[in-house]
Amino acid sequence: MKEAENEGNWQPSNTFVITAISICSCLDIIVVLLWARHENKKKQQGHFSNPNRLTNKRWFWYLVSMGIVLPRDGKLTFSLKNFILTVTFLVLLKFWLFDQLESI
Repeated sequence: MKEAENEGNWQPSNTFVITAISICSCLDIIVVLLWARHENKKKQQGHFSNPNRLTNKRWFWYLVSMGIVLPRDGKLTFSLKNFILTVTFLVLLKFWLFDQLESI
């Protein structure tokens, strides 16, 4: 009876789950970099009328981009130090998650 209930469920392997999480993390970084580029172009063209926008706050970019993109001198810039720290953290998290999933 239990086999009949679980027959239609999709159960991905642990390796698939870790790979999917890694790819999504990389895509998140790429999307944020493209967004920052777009924001800089809009700022250069003078499309912003409100200087108190949420995207002008430093803490917003720490939350959204994990500190990889930060506002400096009125422009969004790429922080290589934070990028290296973030990638290192994500790789360590990947190995930790993989160990946790393998032990189950």
